[in-house]
Amino acid sequence: AVVGNVDPVEIRGVTLTRGLFSGGSLWGHGGAINNAGVLTIADSIISDCSSAGPAGGIYNAHTLTVENSRLERNSAGQDGGGIFNAAVNVRTAVTVVDSTIADNGATNGGGGIGNFGGDVFITGSTIRDNAGDKYAGGLWNMANGSLLALTNSTVSGNENHFSYAGGIWNQRGVARLHSVTIADNHAGAGGDRGIGGGIANDPGSTLEIGNSIVAGNAATDGVGPDCYDGGGANTVT
Repeated sequence: AVVGNVDPVEIRGVTLTRGLFSGGSLWGHGGAINNAGVLTIADSIISDCSSAGPAGGIYNAHTLTVENSRLERNSAGQDGGGIFNAAVNVRTAVTVVDSTIADNGATNGGGGIGNFGGDVFITGSTIRDNAGDKYAGGLWNMANGSLLALTNSTVSGNENHFSYAGGIWNQRGVARLHSVTIADNHAGAGGDRGIGGGIANDPGSTLEIGNSIVAGNAATDGVGPDCYDGGGANTVT
């Protein structure tokens, strides 16, 4: 499905499954949905969709709200197995409320959600059992100016197979985690290098954690199994 930028669109009580984006389209990416407008998805399921590029489930280029829904078993040939939020010409925003992002995968990184330069707000939700073949099994906040805000949520059972972050990789962005649980995530689950099992915070990044649990995560290299601070001009509060 392609959502344009003329009028707001709401999808409610719908299952979208086995969508496929094979590449080469002027409409961009997204195995199930490519959103360039204002889209709300509520009480719905998006599952088993795939994209040759970013966004196995939903590609967002404007404003997306996901409420009381599930994104499951979607896969991306690049980043963002469940959702990829790309801020290119406008400041984009994704809001996820009371939803589950689970069992999604990305060939590169951001198995659950990838955020490039926009805002992602997650409340009352679960990000679990997602995988990034290289980086960031759960969430990848990946560019200057990117904002990732989690509240009353759980990030668990996610894994990457090489390098940084089983749960969350904050790469040059701002991540604010309040009343969250980051547990049982694994960096380097494929037996390769693994750093920052729960959270990896890159140089030039800002990480704020409050009223939260970060525990029981693993890193194959043994470096920052729960939280890795990459040094440099980092800010961790």
